[in-house]
Amino acid sequence: MKKRTYLFGFLAVFLSFQKTAYSQTTTIDYIQSGLSTSSCNVFNPSVSINNVTHASHAGGVKFNSSEGLILSTNPQSTTPGGTAFFIQYNFLANYKYDISIMAKGRPELQLKSCVVPNLNQFSTNSTTSCSPDANVNGYSLVGEGRFETATSINGETYNIPQFTMAGTSSLLVVWARGGKPTLDLDNLTISKIVITQTPPAGSFSISSSSASMTCGTTAPVTFTITTIITPQALQATLGI
Repeated sequence: MKKRTYLFGFLAVFLSFQKTAYSQTTTIDYIQSGLSTSSCNVFNPSVSINNVTHASHAGGVKFNSSEGLILSTNPQSTTPGGTAFFIQYNFLANYKYDISIMAKGRPELQLKSCVVPNLNQFSTNSTTSCSPDANVNGYSLVGEGRFETATSINGETYNIPQFTMAGTSSLLVVWARGGKPTLDLDNLTISKIVITQTPPAGSFSISSSSASMTCGTTAPVTFTITTIITPQALQATLGI
Protein backbone atom coordinates (compact mmCIF):
# COMPACT_ATOMS: atom_id res chain seq x y z
CA MET A 1 0.00 0.00 0.00
CA LYS A 2 2.83 2.37 0.83
CA LYS A 3 4.52 1.77 -2.51
CA ARG A 4 1.26 2.43 -4.30
CA THR A 5 0.89 5.65 -2.33
CA TYR A 6 4.40 6.75 -3.35
CA LEU A 7 3.64 5.96 -6.99
CA PHE A 8 0.38 7.88 -6.98
CA GLY A 9 2.09 10.73 -5.17
CA PHE A 10 4.77 10.93 -7.84
CA LEU A 11 2.18 10.83 -10.60
CA ALA A 12 0.24 13.65 -8.95
CA VAL A 13 3.38 15.80 -8.76
CA PHE A 14 4.31 14.97 -12.35
CA LEU A 15 0.86 15.73 -13.73
CA SER A 16 0.90 18.99 -11.80
CA PHE A 17 4.26 19.72 -13.43
CA GLN A 18 2.70 19.00 -16.82
CA LYS A 19 0.04 21.63 -16.21
CA THR A 20 2.54 24.26 -15.09
CA ALA A 21 2.62 27.28 -17.37
CA TYR A 22 6.02 27.17 -18.99
CA SER A 23 5.27 30.31 -21.01
CA GLN A 24 7.86 33.05 -21.14
CA THR A 25 6.90 36.54 -22.20
CA THR A 26 9.19 39.16 -23.73
CA THR A 27 7.80 42.69 -23.67
CA ILE A 28 9.43 45.31 -25.89
CA ASP A 29 8.22 48.77 -24.84
CA TYR A 30 9.40 51.25 -27.43
CA ILE A 31 8.14 54.34 -25.64
CA GLN A 32 10.45 53.50 -22.72
CA SER A 33 13.35 52.50 -25.01
CA GLY A 34 15.22 55.81 -24.96
CA LEU A 35 15.82 55.72 -28.71
CA SER A 36 16.96 58.88 -30.45
CA THR A 37 14.20 61.28 -31.47
CA SER A 38 16.48 63.01 -33.97
CA SER A 39 17.75 60.02 -35.94
CA CYS A 40 16.18 59.34 -39.35
CA ASN A 41 16.74 55.60 -38.83
CA VAL A 42 16.99 54.47 -35.21
CA PHE A 43 17.75 50.86 -36.19
CA ASN A 44 20.84 51.78 -38.21
CA PRO A 45 23.04 50.50 -36.72
CA SER A 46 21.09 47.71 -35.00
CA VAL A 47 20.11 48.24 -31.36
CA SER A 48 19.10 46.02 -28.45
CA ILE A 49 15.85 46.76 -26.62
CA ASN A 50 15.10 44.54 -23.61
CA ASN A 51 17.88 42.22 -24.85
CA VAL A 52 16.20 41.84 -28.24
CA THR A 53 18.14 42.99 -31.31
CA HIS A 54 16.34 45.25 -33.80
CA ALA A 55 17.66 46.19 -37.24
CA SER A 56 16.51 48.25 -40.19
CA HIS A 57 15.77 46.50 -43.46
CA ALA A 58 14.01 48.93 -45.81
CA GLY A 59 13.21 52.60 -45.28
CA GLY A 60 14.04 54.47 -42.09
CA VAL A 61 12.38 53.76 -38.73
CA LYS A 62 12.06 56.93 -36.67
CA PHE A 63 11.11 57.38 -33.02
CA ASN A 64 8.72 59.57 -31.05
CA SER A 65 8.83 59.46 -27.24
CA SER A 66 5.04 59.62 -26.96
CA GLU A 67 4.06 57.13 -29.71
CA GLY A 68 7.08 54.88 -30.18
CA LEU A 69 8.40 53.69 -33.54
CA ILE A 70 7.39 55.55 -36.69
CA LEU A 71 7.15 53.59 -39.94
CA SER A 72 6.64 55.97 -42.85
CA THR A 73 5.01 55.44 -46.23
CA ASN A 74 4.77 57.76 -49.24
CA PRO A 75 1.38 56.95 -50.83
CA GLN A 76 1.34 59.86 -53.27
CA SER A 77 4.69 58.97 -54.82
CA THR A 78 4.85 57.63 -58.37
CA THR A 79 6.51 54.59 -56.78
CA PRO A 80 4.83 54.29 -53.35
CA GLY A 81 6.92 52.67 -50.67
CA GLY A 82 6.95 51.69 -47.02
CA THR A 83 9.23 50.87 -44.11
CA ALA A 84 10.37 47.52 -42.70
CA PHE A 85 12.48 46.33 -39.79
CA PHE A 86 13.17 43.00 -38.16
CA ILE A 87 13.62 41.57 -34.69
CA GLN A 88 16.07 38.77 -33.94
CA TYR A 89 14.34 36.19 -31.76
CA ASN A 90 14.93 32.47 -31.29
CA PHE A 91 11.69 30.87 -32.52
CA LEU A 92 11.89 27.16 -31.67
CA ALA A 93 10.34 24.19 -33.46
CA ASN A 94 7.09 22.83 -31.94
CA TYR A 95 6.75 25.80 -29.60
CA LYS A 96 3.57 27.86 -29.58
CA TYR A 97 3.79 31.62 -29.99
CA ASP A 98 1.46 34.50 -29.26
CA ILE A 99 2.51 37.91 -30.56
CA SER A 100 0.74 41.21 -30.01
CA ILE A 101 1.59 44.55 -31.58
CA MET A 102 0.28 47.84 -30.21
CA ALA A 103 0.02 50.16 -33.19
CA LYS A 104 -1.78 53.22 -34.53
CA GLY A 105 -2.36 54.66 -37.98
CA ARG A 106 -4.93 55.78 -40.52
CA PRO A 107 -7.22 53.01 -41.82
CA GLU A 108 -5.54 53.26 -45.23
CA LEU A 109 -2.29 52.02 -43.67
CA GLN A 110 -1.49 48.32 -43.45
CA LEU A 111 0.53 46.66 -40.69
CA LYS A 112 2.10 43.35 -41.71
CA SER A 113 4.39 40.83 -40.04
CA CYS A 114 5.68 37.26 -40.28
CA VAL A 115 8.35 34.95 -38.82
CA VAL A 116 11.02 33.77 -41.25
CA PRO A 117 14.44 32.06 -41.16
CA ASN A 118 16.03 34.61 -43.51
CA LEU A 119 15.32 37.76 -45.51
CA ASN A 120 15.76 36.27 -48.99
CA GLN A 121 12.22 37.17 -50.05
CA PHE A 122 12.39 40.75 -48.78
CA SER A 123 14.20 42.98 -51.26
CA THR A 124 15.58 46.33 -50.18
CA ASN A 125 17.23 49.34 -51.78
CA SER A 126 19.24 49.94 -48.63
CA THR A 127 19.28 48.89 -44.98
CA THR A 128 20.64 52.32 -44.05
CA SER A 129 18.04 54.44 -45.83
CA CYS A 130 15.91 57.17 -44.24
CA SER A 131 13.15 57.25 -46.86
CA PRO A 132 10.30 54.83 -47.67
CA ASP A 133 11.39 51.96 -49.90
CA ALA A 134 9.27 50.97 -52.91
CA ASN A 135 10.24 47.31 -52.45
CA VAL A 136 8.11 47.11 -49.30
CA ASN A 137 4.89 47.42 -51.33
CA GLY A 138 5.71 44.09 -52.95
CA TYR A 139 6.42 42.13 -49.78
CA SER A 140 4.41 38.91 -49.40
CA LEU A 141 3.46 37.16 -46.19
CA VAL A 142 5.59 34.02 -45.88
CA GLY A 143 6.83 31.74 -43.12
CA GLU A 144 4.94 31.39 -39.82
CA GLY A 145 2.64 33.74 -37.94
CA ARG A 146 1.58 35.57 -41.08
CA PHE A 147 -0.46 38.63 -40.17
CA GLU A 148 -1.87 41.75 -41.81
CA THR A 149 -4.39 44.35 -40.75
CA ALA A 150 -5.57 47.85 -41.48
CA THR A 151 -4.78 50.14 -38.57
CA SER A 152 -6.95 52.40 -36.44
CA ILE A 153 -6.32 56.10 -35.86
CA ASN A 154 -7.16 55.56 -32.18
CA GLY A 155 -4.61 52.78 -31.76
CA GLU A 156 -5.23 49.13 -30.93
CA THR A 157 -3.49 45.99 -29.75
CA TYR A 158 -3.35 43.63 -32.71
CA ASN A 159 -3.09 39.98 -31.67
CA ILE A 160 -1.50 37.61 -34.12
CA PRO A 161 -3.38 34.28 -33.91
CA GLN A 162 -1.38 31.71 -31.94
CA PHE A 163 0.84 29.58 -34.15
CA THR A 164 3.13 26.58 -33.69
CA MET A 165 6.55 26.66 -35.30
CA ALA A 166 7.13 23.83 -37.76
CA GLY A 167 10.88 24.49 -37.73
CA THR A 168 13.28 27.01 -36.25
CA SER A 169 13.44 30.65 -37.35
CA SER A 170 15.19 33.70 -35.99
CA LEU A 171 13.48 36.75 -37.50
CA LEU A 172 10.21 38.58 -36.95
CA VAL A 173 9.75 40.99 -39.87
CA VAL A 174 7.40 43.95 -39.40
CA TRP A 175 6.46 46.45 -42.07
CA ALA A 176 4.04 49.23 -43.01
CA ARG A 177 2.63 50.03 -46.44
CA GLY A 178 -0.28 51.96 -47.94
CA GLY A 179 -1.47 55.25 -46.49
CA LYS A 180 -3.89 58.01 -47.34
CA PRO A 181 -3.59 58.59 -51.12
CA THR A 182 -3.61 62.40 -50.82
CA LEU A 183 -0.56 62.49 -48.50
CA ASP A 184 3.07 62.76 -49.49
CA LEU A 185 3.99 61.03 -46.23
CA ASP A 186 1.91 58.91 -43.85
CA ASN A 187 3.00 57.33 -40.57
CA LEU A 188 2.17 54.11 -38.73
CA THR A 189 3.39 54.01 -35.12
CA ILE A 190 4.22 51.01 -32.93
CA SER A 191 4.46 51.47 -29.17
CA LYS A 192 4.93 47.89 -27.99
CA ILE A 193 5.48 44.31 -29.14
CA VAL A 194 4.89 41.35 -26.81
CA ILE A 195 6.08 37.82 -27.63
CA THR A 196 4.90 34.86 -25.52
CA GLN A 197 6.63 31.52 -26.01
CA THR A 198 5.12 28.24 -24.75
CA PRO A 199 7.15 24.98 -24.97
CA PRO A 200 5.51 21.70 -25.98
CA ALA A 201 4.26 19.68 -23.01
CA GLY A 202 6.27 16.72 -21.76
CA SER A 203 4.92 13.19 -21.38
CA PHE A 204 5.84 10.03 -19.51
CA SER A 205 5.78 6.24 -19.78
CA ILE A 206 5.57 3.58 -17.04
CA SER A 207 7.06 0.11 -17.14
CA SER A 208 5.84 -2.59 -14.73
CA SER A 209 2.53 -0.80 -14.75
CA SER A 210 0.93 -3.53 -12.59
CA ALA A 211 2.04 -6.23 -10.16
CA SER A 212 0.21 -8.92 -8.17
CA MET A 213 1.06 -8.97 -4.47
CA THR A 214 -0.26 -11.04 -1.61
CA CYS A 215 -1.61 -8.97 1.26
CA GLY A 216 1.18 -8.37 3.76
CA THR A 217 3.98 -9.07 1.26
CA THR A 218 7.09 -6.93 1.83
CA ALA A 219 8.99 -7.84 -1.33
CA PRO A 220 9.82 -4.67 -3.32
CA VAL A 221 8.20 -3.99 -6.67
CA THR A 222 9.93 -1.50 -8.95
CA PHE A 223 7.96 0.90 -11.14
CA THR A 224 10.04 2.79 -13.71
CA ILE A 225 8.68 6.14 -14.85
CA THR A 226 10.42 7.77 -17.79
CA THR A 227 9.73 11.42 -18.48
CA ILE A 228 9.80 12.66 -22.05
CA ILE A 229 10.30 16.39 -22.16
CA THR A 230 12.33 18.60 -24.43
CA PRO A 231 15.47 20.18 -22.93
CA GLN A 232 14.11 23.61 -23.89
CA ALA A 233 10.84 22.96 -22.06
CA LEU A 234 12.72 21.80 -18.96
CA GLN A 235 14.94 24.90 -19.06
CA ALA A 236 11.95 27.15 -19.47
CA THR A 237 10.17 25.45 -16.58
CA LEU A 238 13.14 25.69 -14.25
CA GLY A 239 14.02 29.18 -15.42
CA ILE A 240 17.60 28.29 -16.40
